[in-house]
Amino acid sequence: MAVLTGTIHDAASVDVNAGITSNVDAAVAAASGLRYLGMAIRESKSVAAVATVKIYNGATVGGGTEIDVVELAADASTEHWFWPGIDAANGISIEVIAGEVDVDVFHVTVNP
Repeated sequence: MAVLTGTIHDAASVDVNAGITSNVDAAVAAASGLRYLGMAIRESKSVAAVATVKIYNGATVGGGTEIDVVELAADASTEHWFWPGIDAANGISIEVIAGEVDVDVFHVTVNP
């Protein structure tokens, strides 16, 4: 286990835990100093299937820059972690390319 150090303000997560099957624009609103720390994701379709999800730095999937991608096998789950995080000042949006997933997005706001 890694030990993380530094000053973090407004650490939080957004739980998009609704068996999402379509894009979630602005899952986290834009903010100066916003950093994407990672996600926990689970394939959740009642009839198990593969799933693919992308995370974007942007208020919308179409207007954002891809910063993370996860491909899951049927009935699989995983976590992605990044330290000190990835710049996401334009907001965090989620694109569901295939499947149905439960997602928790972890983020912080770092103020100088």
